[in-house]
Amino acid sequence: MRQPTTPRRPCSQENKYIADLEAQLKSSSRICHKAHLSTAKERADHLKYEESTVRRSAHRMTGQTEKFEEKASKEEREYFEAVRAQKAAEDHHALLLRNRDEALKARADVQGVAHRHNQLQTDLDALYTRIFQGATPEFPEEDQQEQTTVVAQNRYDQLAARWDTEKTALGILGEAQRIMQSVLYNMNEAHNSSQ
Repeated sequence: MRQPTTPRRPCSQENKYIADLEAQLKSSSRICHKAHLSTAKERADHLKYEESTVRRSAHRMTGQTEKFEEKASKEEREYFEAVRAQKAAEDHHALLLRNRDEALKARADVQGVAHRHNQLQTDLDALYTRIFQGATPEFPEEDQQEQTTVVAQNRYDQLAARWDTEKTALGILGEAQRIMQSVLYNMNEAHNSSQ
């Protein structure tokens, strides 16, 4: 006799993957925001040297043109590095968004297929039940074997439940015994300490 199947629980992996992507997107958003702020700061520092004729003139008059050029070059490098980091962060964020959107679409597809699978499995179980359960006067030995199987399955289920209960009780009793031994030891220690 065929046992009915339990319906599939679809999308557990997809849900974990999407949750992971959502967490990565939150982190990526923070990184993008920080990169944007850093770029804005570095741009302001770069423009201070790039567009400041007063600073340039002051450094020329004091003979520190080379020092000014080094500082301007350093600020320009830092600005371009900040722009590059911001672009990389934004590209990574866009990739995560695409992956999440694809995962959401895939999950929707899988849910549809799993629902169809579960419906077909239910229909198949109902068909098996209609065909194979019940009395078959043409084959009395089959009916007798089915009845024997049902009785044996019920007995097995009862014994398995009893075994689980006894195993749990044994575990609880063992833990209680360990606790009692610990309590007795502590009481002896306390008694010895008080003398």
